[in-house]
Amino acid sequence: MVWAISITKYRRALLGALLPMLLNCTLGFSQEGKRLLKIYPTVGVTWRSTAMNFFNFKAVIPSDPTNPYHSEKNVQGLSLNLGLQLQINNVGFEYVPNFRYDVVHYVFGSNNQYAKDFLIDHNLNFFVKRKLSYGVGISIVNDNKVYSFVNPVLRYHSIEFKTYNVFVTVPIKKVLSLEIKALYVPKGFPENPTEKYIMYSLRVYYKFKFLNKSRD
Repeated sequence: MVWAISITKYRRALLGALLPMLLNCTLGFSQEGKRLLKIYPTVGVTWRSTAMNFFNFKAVIPSDPTNPYHSEKNVQGLSLNLGLQLQINNVGFEYVPNFRYDVVHYVFGSNNQYAKDFLIDHNLNFFVKRKLSYGVGISIVNDNKVYSFVNPVLRYHSIEFKTYNVFVTVPIKKVLSLEIKALYVPKGFPENPTEKYIMYSLRVYYKFKFLNKSRD
């Protein structure tokens, strides 16, 4: 399957906001002429919880029972992530895509049959590094994923949605970190788009330092 990432207004706005920062990072030097930018490729694993109502933490109530979307099996689970961190002094930016082969929807008329496909999430993180790192970010979950079903006529349903995040990162070792994140969904959740939801995730990742050997 060929991934086709749609160019939408909010993605163009994100790119417009990030481009000046990336240029400044690339050209960032101290007064002594020493390059300040540090670049860290990362690799890790993320576990994400199911979605819960933001106000009472109860399970999601489907707004359309005729739609075969199963939020718990779709959003909860493990994914592989490959990322890139850019850092100047104690301030940094990170892009982390999550890759997973997971449930998209269940199959009508069956008890335990689910349609699966490759899914990708995009995560943009801004953080301040101290002994612990604190940050905010935005995620695009199930990017560009739409499925079709017949009930009673042919219908299409997008399961892409956005989350707004806060997180803290705890160093386990010099190159190993644990990220604890809360993901807030203000609207547009595929199973009930009018309600507010929250999810949680844990990410363990390894940070490569080979690009910064002369700077660390």
